[in-house]
Amino acid sequence: MEPALREIITGRLDPSRPGGYTWLLELLGPVLGTPLGALTLPGRGRHRLDEAFHAWQLTTLGDLWGRRWAFPCPDTDPWPIPLLASKPDLNRIHAELTGFDPARIHDNHALLPSGDDDDAEEAEWLLGNELPTFVEGALNSGGELLFLLDGAK
Repeated sequence: MEPALREIITGRLDPSRPGGYTWLLELLGPVLGTPLGALTLPGRGRHRLDEAFHAWQLTTLGDLWGRRWAFPCPDTDPWPIPLLASKPDLNRIHAELTGFDPARIHDNHALLPSGDDDDAEEAEWLLGNELPTFVEGALNSGGELLFLLDGAK
């Protein structure tokens, strides 16, 4: 990560390795922002929840989840996957989650990446408890919200 930080400081980015830059977000985030917490979702494919969110009319959340980071190059797929929710996005996501009944996930568990009902429990926990808490925390602090989607966390 040291070479990536050096490249950012000197303004000479190498778009062939965007993951080196996005890993810095995890280190710099607590210094530049206010950490709201972390969560672990077992299973794979959590970065592909945008289609399920859209199907459940959580459109702003689905758009955020499907949006790819454009740093340092818009044609790259960095890992971890950073998602930045602006203040207007947070207000819309908050409204969507407030009006959403997470129990309906079980009726459409085939929309989840694994397609099984065990993942529906985790998605219900994510949408019913965790994401609303993070969104409210960011709104209360007056800031934006940065998610880092990492397959290991």
